[in-house]
Amino acid sequence: MAVTEQLASRDRILREATRLFIEQGYHRLSMRELAENAGISKAGIYHHFKDKETLFLAVLCSHLEVLEAVIQSARAIEGDARRRIEYLVRGILAFSPSQRAIIRVARQEMDQLSAAGKQTLRKEYHQKFIAQITQLLAEGIEAGELIAVDPQLLTWALLGSINPYLYPSHTAGKTVSDETIATVLQIFFYGVIPR
Repeated sequence: MAVTEQLASRDRILREATRLFIEQGYHRLSMRELAENAGISKAGIYHHFKDKETLFLAVLCSHLEVLEAVIQSARAIEGDARRRIEYLVRGILAFSPSQRAIIRVARQEMDQLSAAGKQTLRKEYHQKFIAQITQLLAEGIEAGELIAVDPQLLTWALLGSINPYLYPSHTAGKTVSDETIATVLQIFFYGVIPR
């Protein structure tokens, strides 16, 4: 099999596995079912991925890399911390429902993994997602553009405000509207008390 065919086969497996992990979760998905849906033999899947856990981690890590790229882009744009946070939130919520849902799946299904798998996922999730957002917010605090609080606390407050939109059922499987994003950002920056 040529390298381009192998890459195409691997990508097809990852796409189908992403869809099925979101729909069924880690435990309920069988490799046989994945093979049928991806149009590839089980042996073809095992050629690319040692086992279901390795496949699951590959799905999650590939999505974390996409998230990391959005955060890095937000950190690199010109402007103040508010502009960077807006860019970040809009970037995450602009993902398709399945791209947003994979963040939720990672958190919900972590207990299904081996100790080594959990450690790998926690490390990747922290390095590529949580630590990157915390650094963006810490830079805003250092510049005096955000209140002087623990940047990790601010990270959890920000992620808490967008967490419901990571569930496809909350958005009826649609993209998040600009109006909703603007409201979430307004509440994050100014709270809920009228000024």
